[in-house]
Amino acid sequence: MGLLKTTFTLLAVIAGSYVGVSSAMASGLTRSPRLRPENTPDSVGLFYQDVTFNSRGSESKLSGWIIPPQPDSNPQHTQIKNHLGS
Repeated sequence: MGLLKTTFTLLAVIAGSYVGVSSAMASGLTRSPRLRPENTPDSVGLFYQDVTFNSRGSESKLSGWIIPPQPDSNPQHTQIKNHLGS
């Protein structure tokens, strides 16, 4: 009876360790730190405007920049670049 209890205890410790280590590794591999941008479009000579809006379906506030086209250009597309704001 003592051997059976020791075996099950050892198996439980091994299984718990496996789950804990696997969870920690999965979390570390799938999450990256959020970094604020170091530069703005102004640092490369572009005119821009700061914009902020709320995302659909969540409480997240999105912040980004609008870079208008040059006056003599014929814009065909609009790109939205954003980053999470505070």
